[in-house]
Amino acid sequence: MWGALVAQIAADGVLVPGSAGAPVAHPALRFLAQLDAALSAHERATDTGDADPLTVMRDAARRAVEESRRV
Repeated sequence: MWGALVAQIAADGVLVPGSAGAPVAHPALRFLAQLDAALSAHERATDTGDADPLTVMRDAARRAVEESRRV
């Protein structure tokens, strides 16, 4: 997902034409911080003990999304 998102932004450019034709920031740029936070949380959660790694990853992603909404 991360690689595909970055590749799409690189292909389209950081600035793309907006609805009025003026350059605006690529809409996908707003997802990079959330995705990066979720991936970083997943990387830090290597020692999960008895917890299911998928559950740990989902919880970390949810926390990252909630945190981004507070900003």
